[in-house]
Amino acid sequence: MPLYEAIGIDFGTVNVGSCDEEGAFCLNGSNTTAAFITVGTLNNRPLGLFDVVAHELGHAFMFEFIQYNNLGNRTLHEAMADILGTYIESIVPNNNGIDWVMGDDEPQVASHPGIDRNLQNPRFNCFQNVINHPIQHGRGLPLGHWYFLASQGDATRGIPALGTLQSLNILIEALNLIEENSDVPDLMEATMTIVEEQFGRCSNQFLAAARA
Repeated sequence: MPLYEAIGIDFGTVNVGSCDEEGAFCLNGSNTTAAFITVGTLNNRPLGLFDVVAHELGHAFMFEFIQYNNLGNRTLHEAMADILGTYIESIVPNNNGIDWVMGDDEPQVASHPGIDRNLQNPRFNCFQNVINHPIQHGRGLPLGHWYFLASQGDATRGIPALGTLQSLNILIEALNLIEENSDVPDLMEATMTIVEEQFGRCSNQFLAAARA
């Protein structure tokens, strides 16, 4: 909770339970005033991991902006929760900085087909390739990869590196411009609006957002 507060996301109460099911969950209807999450296992290994727990709290934050009732908004939920989980894990004291694989502190979790989310080297890196993908986690991978590219940069593609915090803040600002049933293209448009209005079309922020 203090790590979320450091980026301006304040939770009132967070209720945490354990469950016998495979997976970790944020209960529908959670928000930053009252978040309800449960943590289970995967491959018989515990999911009480920094990025996984931060991911579930990310859902509670996302419920402030969008629902979780269709493929489009579920995609945004899962992608943004991965991004938030990755960033929050990176600022945990004495936790060796950033990595880009969800659940990798427990290798048997990270290798499970049900999680398999790598923001640096995803299975899918372009939204046009997954627009008809039926599962929100896979469909959200290109947005997670956008975060990797915008934050780390790519000289061969002319993408300036904005850093993890500024790239995250741009996305969070863009959430204010979307509606409760938005999809990835809506957030893309909102992101470009934010960087143009706040930094200008000739800025590194605009170039990074557009080229990523």
